[in-house]
Amino acid sequence: MRITDDVYFVGSGALGMNTTDPFDCNIYLIDGGDELAILDSGSGMGVEKVLSNVENLGYLIDQIKYLILGSSLFTVETIFSFS
Repeated sequence: MRITDDVYFVGSGALGMNTTDPFDCNIYLIDGGDELAILDSGSGMGVEKVLSNVENLGYLIDQIKYLILGSSLFTVETIFSFS
């Protein structure tokens, strides 16, 4: 879901819109042109769905270069999924 010209909603848990894993926070994709950033990583249990949502927007997973964490609660699996 597009929020602004360069920001997209790509995931949310049970306390939000419930589009990915129930434990996910709201997850956003930021389009920086040649490179993309993910803002908040979610719980790490629904990585495939988040990445699928990114691809459904027409982006390539290889374009994701940055992971911006807005919370101290994250998993190592989530970080390595984007490397």
